[in-house]
Amino acid sequence: MSALPQDFITSMQQQLGDHEAAQLCCALEGSEPPVSVRLNPRKSLSAADAQSLLDGAERVGWCAGGYYLPQRPQFTLDPLFHAGCYYVQEASSMFVEQAWRTVEARLGTGDAASASEVRCLDLCAAPGGKSTLWRSLLPEKSPLVVNEPDRKRAEVLNENMQKWGYGHVMVCNAYPADFAAYASGYFNVVAADVPCSGEGMFRKDPASRDEWSLAKVAECAALQRSIIGDVWPALCPGGFLVYSTCTFNRHEDEDNVAWICRELGARVVPLSVEKEWGVVEGRTADGDLAGYHFFPHRAKGEGFFLCLLQKDGNAPLAARHHLEHIRHFAWDAYVQKGPKQVPQHVLAMNPDRAAEFPKCDLPRDVALAYLRREALSIDAPRGYVVVTYHGHPLGFVNNIGPRANNLYPQEWRIRHL
Repeated sequence: MSALPQDFITSMQQQLGDHEAAQLCCALEGSEPPVSVRLNPRKSLSAADAQSLLDGAERVGWCAGGYYLPQRPQFTLDPLFHAGCYYVQEASSMFVEQAWRTVEARLGTGDAASASEVRCLDLCAAPGGKSTLWRSLLPEKSPLVVNEPDRKRAEVLNENMQKWGYGHVMVCNAYPADFAAYASGYFNVVAADVPCSGEGMFRKDPASRDEWSLAKVAECAALQRSIIGDVWPALCPGGFLVYSTCTFNRHEDEDNVAWICRELGARVVPLSVEKEWGVVEGRTADGDLAGYHFFPHRAKGEGFFLCLLQKDGNAPLAARHHLEHIRHFAWDAYVQKGPKQVPQHVLAMNPDRAAEFPKCDLPRDVALAYLRREALSIDAPRGYVVVTYHGHPLGFVNNIGPRANNLYPQEWRIRHL
């Protein structure tokens, strides 16, 4: 593993002081990153499956469904992982839940009418860890738009959102300015986990050390301001921005928060944080609150920064028809093949829609064969059948009698034996 960049060490000494910076660097060089998962509340595990996955696990304090695992299992060979029963997510980033709890209290989403007016955009969403968390947290019928500008990363995002199995989700492949143009004032929650210099990944991804430089920090800070500036018109006055990075330096964190407040018109909203979590408050040069830091020598997780801001003003949400304006960025639920409609994978993964089809539960070895996209022979009615594992849908087959044609998405198939 490459050594930590000297410029990074120096910058942390200037920002944190010699003692604190030494502890941070020691944590980045020494201990293994923890393994954490977050359960899908819509796809509850049986007692036996929960025991198997969570034996010896420890709860993540700031996220109700988050757990630290004592060791890293082979997730790829667990059909319940592919069924979307849980997501492997870095624990620090689950802190998004605390931002939502504060937004939820301020929006007053306790009744159905107000809940339907929560409209959330997850702007830089791939691969989908925070997006699946947002979908679990938001009121059931609140529209969630998850977006990724890079096409290949958007495909991964689409896969993970489908597996999570919720409705009222639109997966988009667009740029921040597109939402300002097509959905001005439509959202009252925008989450922006902006591209950053990746300091928080130094322990987990050694290659990130070689890619880091002070020039990259400055470049990322400018890009982050550009992204927020571009999407800002899509956030209604009085709406909330959840700004986050996986980095430590104040240029991309506190300084950008100060810029958002000063140049765009916003104010920082404090969150409820328990002392035992080890979360550190970020402060501006004037001493004002500017967000929350996760340092791996203090909190059990990787580097992460989050700040909740509220846009100045008070105006009604834009008309709901704005959502139609951005549908051309999104994926459809069916694909047409000649005169026949073939159901896409997303329908099988949503428990409500899967109930429309006959089902066939598979043992583990056959479930893994299905996930490798091998042909199967099943005892089920002819036609489209949802195959399941321990009652949780894995996807479709087209049962033609002697065999069942495997409709698991080709690009998602597992390659482990």
